Amino acid sequence: MYLPVLRGYLDRLWGFSAPGDQLVHRTLEPTLGRILAEERYLLLSENAEARALHMALGQAISSLYNWAMDLDRGGNVRARDVSLHVIATDPASWYLFWWRDALFLDARYSWSAVLDDSLLVRLDHIQVAAYRAHGARALDELQRAIQDSSPHTAHSPYGSQDLYRGADGAQWRAAVEGAISKWRERTLS
Repeated sequence: MYLPVLRGYLDRLWGFSAPGDQLVHRTLEPTLGRILAEERYLLLSENAEARALHMALGQAISSLYNWAMDLDRGGNVRARDVSLHVIATDPASWYLFWWRDALFLDARYSWSAVLDDSLLVRLDHIQVAAYRAHGARALDELQRAIQDSSPHTAHSPYGSQDLYRGADGAQWRAAVEGAISKWRERTLS
């Protein structure tokens, strides 16, 4: 399977955001749009990441189309909204988001019956490379490492990276909740 190729396409699609990119949809529809149509069998794949990537690619192309229509029909030249987008998930353990050319992982952790929470970390270049090479398996391993590090304590290397604990924590949490809500609407409808 060519999941790394699909991930690369997704990164490129969400990277188009400047007003000068507004008509890029015209070149994508006959190429990548056709590829997605021919690869729609991925929606039935046993591989959850393949299904999620196919849906995320469709959403990205749809977003580019709507952005182009703003210009074609209304003459509205503008930058594209590139809010957080779910690109892969194991809903009980983690969500992977794309935002502004970076990947973020919301990973659940718990400590007995006392604590059940999640943290949000930006993946570094090593973690991104592992994801590109191994897909969801790399994220499963990262989520387990986060869980095993006791991220609620001061000695955890992941706890100090938690964006939810920073000054913008409430905004990050709201953005993540909004992205998950949009993802659920798309996948459950």
